[in-house]
Amino acid sequence: EITELREKDIAGLAERIKLFNDQFDFQYKHLCKAELEETVRKGIIPLRFYKNVDPARKNWGDELNVNLFEAISNGKVKVIRTSDKKSTDLNILPIGSICSELNWGSVIWGAGLISEDFNPHSFPVEVRAVRGPLTRKVLLGKGIDCPAVYGDPALLLPLFYQPVPTTHHRVTIVPHYVDADSEVIAQFREIEGVHVIDMKNYDDWRDVIDAIVNSDFVISSSLHGLVVAEAYGIPSLWVEFSDKILGKWFKYRDFYESIGKKGMKPVRIGDASDFEMLLESKKQWQRGTINVEPLLKSCPFPIVNRVAGRNNG
Repeated sequence: EITELREKDIAGLAERIKLFNDQFDFQYKHLCKAELEETVRKGIIPLRFYKNVDPARKNWGDELNVNLFEAISNGKVKVIRTSDKKSTDLNILPIGSICSELNWGSVIWGAGLISEDFNPHSFPVEVRAVRGPLTRKVLLGKGIDCPAVYGDPALLLPLFYQPVPTTHHRVTIVPHYVDADSEVIAQFREIEGVHVIDMKNYDDWRDVIDAIVNSDFVISSSLHGLVVAEAYGIPSLWVEFSDKILGKWFKYRDFYESIGKKGMKPVRIGDASDFEMLLESKKQWQRGTINVEPLLKSCPFPIVNRVAGRNNG
């Protein structure tokens, strides 16, 4: 009888502790959401993403978090760098494979994971959207509530920016920054009609979009080269120039599944000798499909400017 009473007491205590934790979690998240709303209302957009302190080593996909969101809102981005591990400030995780950097103050909107290997040390305040179904599956498996709202926020670009006519290219190569200085990219630079985009060195963030859109075909090992091409309906091909990219295929497949292209694989390129064969793949390309309205409506800050033209600064 004493053992039975003790078991009942322990069960009752555990239930009370769980109830307290649930109530605390609810109140904490409610306060965080209210604080984030107030921060955004004041014109500050707190974004947590990868940002290199060296201006010469900027990465277009990461920097888009500042360039795009300041262009389409009346807010000023407050950069909360992922290297600041101790920061528990309220933050929005937007473009990039940065869900692994979430903390107790994070609101996830469009971010993804770099791989399936994810062991969270904390839980986010809220998940509004993720890059794709693979990220959502991993988050759910770790006990993190995640709605079926998908999309890399870069897919929203056509709603806000209309590219300007520039020099037209038969083919544009968009290497991931780890591939930019490789021998194979040097070979492609020598081919007539081929333009190579450097995602580390560019003058204006919109120059990258203009170059992609003013191309007949895009060959890319950069995820955001592929995202921009899909967003604007430019035929593209996912390729591998090396084994240097962290997480291998996960982030690419995550993105492709979000636009209805399941089971995608890259074409491995060792040199530029098969260039003409690569062009043949353009005939098989079909544009992906995604309804971006749920992603747009789940944005945690107000969107004011529907079109960010080249004369907007």
